[in-house]
Amino acid sequence: MNFIKKIRENLKDSKKKSLTLLGIYFIFFIVVFALFNSAPQNEPIENIEDIEEKEDVVTSYEYTYNISDINNSIEIKGTHKDTKDLFTYNGLKYYKENNILYIYQNNELNEISYLDIDIDNFNYNNIIKIIDSSTFVDETSYSDNSSKINYSINIDDYLSILNIDKTNLEINIPITVSKSDYIDEIQIDLTNYYKYKSIITIKYDNINKIDDIKVGTS
Repeated sequence: MNFIKKIRENLKDSKKKSLTLLGIYFIFFIVVFALFNSAPQNEPIENIEDIEEKEDVVTSYEYTYNISDINNSIEIKGTHKDTKDLFTYNGLKYYKENNILYIYQNNELNEISYLDIDIDNFNYNNIIKIIDSSTFVDETSYSDNSSKINYSINIDDYLSILNIDKTNLEINIPITVSKSDYIDEIQIDLTNYYKYKSIITIKYDNINKIDDIKVGTS
């Protein structure tokens, strides 16, 4: 109290008023500075969407592609890691790395310029693009936390993702996705599309569990 009384007396004294005010301002800024530095500094919080995106990144998996129509059925089995694919098709083994395609025969790799099927069309991340461009229809959830989800996509939206010429037709393609942590299986029903009239079934296994692909192993 004596301290406050002394300040009041100094403020009334014109000779001491300026020096007293300066002292008051100095103390005020010291207190503010101390409080600011003592406040807890929060670490930057990573955006939840960024975290989810990181969890969804898929770089490796094993796959089985089955393309069936009324006449025959084609199966492709392989392994994908980053920019590498090792797969069997029509009884022959192929290897693809950085968009260069090879046939593997007699323990040798020989570059080829053409294969009548584009393995990249069924890449996991391409399938994600197809699903993202589709319209949700319904979902069935199961007790093991897996689910089956039905979608529909316009034929031209589907072909555009695969870099195939559009048709300008109003045809919707049913898509069924079975998933747990990742997509386990997807079925794309093209039977209403006159050009292909097939059902594509893709199964994925060992997602993000492939360390590397070595040619000469399956």
